[in-house]
Amino acid sequence: MIVETSFPSISVGFEISLALNLNKPVLVLYTNEAPTLLSGYNDEKLICEQYDFNTASGIIEDFLNYVKGTSEHRFTFFITTGMNTFLDDISKKNKMPKSVYLRQLIDAERKKRDTSE
Repeated sequence: MIVETSFPSISVGFEISLALNLNKPVLVLYTNEAPTLLSGYNDEKLICEQYDFNTASGIIEDFLNYVKGTSEHRFTFFITTGMNTFLDDISKKNKMPKSVYLRQLIDAERKKRDTSE
């Protein structure tokens, strides 16, 4: 399930809850602030992502690959507010989702390691 939550909606909240109770993955998209009711909810099937016109398609593509099982692993971790601000800035500047940027960093480091060994 993919939902856009920039404007509060009880019915959308109900649909999100229903999907999660059915063990379905949910991508919650928002433009400014993550929905406050979901901020404390911890479930690996719930993915909240800030987006803009330039990053929406990449975020959705990543989510669909995750749902299809073509992504090998999902890795979630906590970062500081400063790190998040940095990633937001890079994401907007490069017009790519944060996850794509992080994967590119990891791939670049792996290539450096492979060539040095």
